[in-house]
Amino acid sequence: MDGRNNIDDYDDADDDCRSIIMLFQPLSPTLFSMDEDGRVVRIDTVSKIVSAGMRIGWISGPAPILENIILRKDNSSGFPSGIAQGILLQLLKHWGPEGLLQQGDRAMNFYKQKAEVALKYVRKYLTGLVEWYEPSGGLFLWVRVLGVKDSKFICEKALDKKLVVVYGGYFHVFKGPSPCIRLSYALPSEEDCEQAIKMLGEIIREVQENKIME
Repeated sequence: MDGRNNIDDYDDADDDCRSIIMLFQPLSPTLFSMDEDGRVVRIDTVSKIVSAGMRIGWISGPAPILENIILRKDNSSGFPSGIAQGILLQLLKHWGPEGLLQQGDRAMNFYKQKAEVALKYVRKYLTGLVEWYEPSGGLFLWVRVLGVKDSKFICEKALDKKLVVVYGGYFHVFKGPSPCIRLSYALPSEEDCEQAIKMLGEIIREVQENKIME
């Protein structure tokens, strides 16, 4: 620790790359938009609204902090792929600022439809097996498996069947067991989404009924 004892001693990185993907509610104000003291650095990316493989972003914030970031960036990875930069440049020239915002809206509507499909099959196949949290935004749906303290064994059994879900314990600040699982609805087709959630339900039911735990 650096000896700071007051929350006012800290700066903040507003790394909210999915903030534009709000599915069922209006966009929320960002920390950067509410900052009055020059203590927040805003980190954005096009990877969630243009292309997942286009790892290009930008940083907004106080000049002294940005100068330090640029210096460190120049001495590490340098810059993103030149090909990706060229593609994005041509897209931005074609779209303009309004076109980029419209692309954000298209991405938001796309993920909203994906989320609705996932929720439909979660209700169909996982009711009584898990609790779930309907996502207000982003690319993921969280479920809490009922009757187990730790879902890691379930995630491992799913992987054995070539179904990839993410163990919730990986996201804990403090190490420890977690009954939660993170599901992504961003990529699968509706058919694949149904098959995956149905398979997950079968695995959870087997674990719950037989009390199979590692």
